[in-house]
Amino acid sequence: MIELRKLNFEKLISVSVPDITTYTYDEYKKHGYEHTPINGYCTSCEEKGCNISKDDDSYKLTNISHGAHSSDFFRALKVMPDTSAWHHDPILFVYETPSLDYRIYKDVIYKEYKKRPSKDWYWIHKDQEDIAYPERFRGREYGGFVLSAIQTFKLANVYMTNLVKCGLNNEKGKFKGLSSYRDETITNCFSKFLEKEISILKPKVIFAMGSAVEKKVKEFVKETYYVQQLPHPAGRRRGFRDEHYKAIYFWGLTRALHKVGIINTDEGCELARLYLDKYDEKQFVEYSKRNGEFEYMNEISSTDIDYYCRNFSDLSDLQSDGIFRKIKKLIERLAEDDIDFAQYGLKDVNPERRKYYTWGRKGLDFSFNTKNNYVRWFFYGIYYNTKDHGIPFIKTKEYPEGVPELAFFFDINPKYRERLSQNGDFKRALGNLEKLGFEENLIEPITDNKWRLLFKRVPLTKLGSFSYQDVKKHFEKILSQLKNEDAFYQEMMAPPE
Repeated sequence: MIELRKLNFEKLISVSVPDITTYTYDEYKKHGYEHTPINGYCTSCEEKGCNISKDDDSYKLTNISHGAHSSDFFRALKVMPDTSAWHHDPILFVYETPSLDYRIYKDVIYKEYKKRPSKDWYWIHKDQEDIAYPERFRGREYGGFVLSAIQTFKLANVYMTNLVKCGLNNEKGKFKGLSSYRDETITNCFSKFLEKEISILKPKVIFAMGSAVEKKVKEFVKETYYVQQLPHPAGRRRGFRDEHYKAIYFWGLTRALHKVGIINTDEGCELARLYLDKYDEKQFVEYSKRNGEFEYMNEISSTDIDYYCRNFSDLSDLQSDGIFRKIKKLIERLAEDDIDFAQYGLKDVNPERRKYYTWGRKGLDFSFNTKNNYVRWFFYGIYYNTKDHGIPFIKTKEYPEGVPELAFFFDINPKYRERLSQNGDFKRALGNLEKLGFEENLIEPITDNKWRLLFKRVPLTKLGSFSYQDVKKHFEKILSQLKNEDAFYQEMMAPPE
């Protein structure tokens, strides 16, 4: 605990108190719920020149967080719990980064830098209520959820922190997420803090909040520690319901704690009874079936696909069809997953869900933040209506009229087609891509719709059963093939110099 105190309140944020090793929430509370005075903070990334966002120079490392231990939470409760019979195995929760201001930071100039360290006891802020499951097992909960988990599972030695301690903010207070951080920033912060926190704590399990955090933590710790992903609490912005959090948080924690031997099977059974007692199982199951909200987590069976395709007639009905939505949600997960677009030379793409059922396709549009000579974008998702694109479905023996397809479309503004048609290297690249299963619409047009340049499709019935990982692998293979065809990549995908 002394080493964690020094790491948080000397090296990360310097709080000027007589003895930092004995600094607790009680002293913070006596100072009006404020770390004071703060006379410094970590400037390692600034000194290394990696404190700026990789995609927008107006965003720099600004808001500074710190870690919190279960003992800090206990001091924030009205009555300190007796934890003598609790589990004392070390456990770590890792979130992403600080985000918006929320009035918890203060301007501090140090070494000619201006950053905003947290004046609040991060993750806790004020005195806390005595809570346990199902309280705070929901989205947009951070410290509150961890406190509820601590008390539900009787965990006496829990530590929570961010993967990167400083948030990327601009002058207006807006923030950018983990995907906008430079690799050297993340690596430097890990070596300065999280690596040391892990070394001090030696956790039996690390709960990584979100797939992006999970990927980075596993990259750093290799096989040394058991890492369990839990949904990021900001998932509610993407339609992730509190019902999901309530179930997935509870069972994700239970499974991991049992797997590493912190709780035994009898305790697991008792927790299952607690879950059923605190939550109406019938209501939960019927809710999920009615809304189809959990379906995207599972494999889509060939039976589902066959049913969908055989009943493919009324498009207005299919747009609300459960199987259609199930496929759509698998695809939309690509927007929130940890795909490293930079490895495909795509350093400035922005994935967005297609909001409306237009152009006969539904899924993700990928726009480029920087313009080049062709005003281009690409799409990945379900191609379900041929009217706009004018590209007939691929016919199969079982479905002579064709069926909806998992499709990739690369589009450009039609007024630039003539310029491309004069580019011999580019035309040869299209020929090479055709050999890999792509279809081109420049040299020998397939459709009169001149927005379409290049596409690759597969009938849903040809996929058999498939999962999210299959969709992700298919999408990444397409990006890799385009990246490897240099003439196409340089004209269409490479960021302007």
